Amino acid sequence: MVGIEFVENQTSKTPATAYVLRLKNECLRRGLVLISAGTYSHVIRFLVPLVIDDRTLQQGLDILESVLMESGDEFRAQIPETTALDGFPQVVL
Repeated sequence: MVGIEFVENQTSKTPATAYVLRLKNECLRRGLVLISAGTYSHVIRFLVPLVIDDRTLQQGLDILESVLMESGDEFRAQIPETTALDGFPQVVL
């Protein structure tokens, strides 16, 4: 099992629960089921079957990547140029 923890910013480590919920919903809309974990449901867990074929795995990774990239654009669009990224989940790929 592998997981990715999402936080509002790297200094305070405030859990990005709302962001993970939106991420899960958008991935589900595109055909990828994600499971959240952690006390604040701010971690995405990957439970990949050992028998998954390369094509299916790549499809899932492509969906996740596109949603992460688009959500990063969404947050950047909301931030005025003079404001730091504090308070917004930081998506680093």
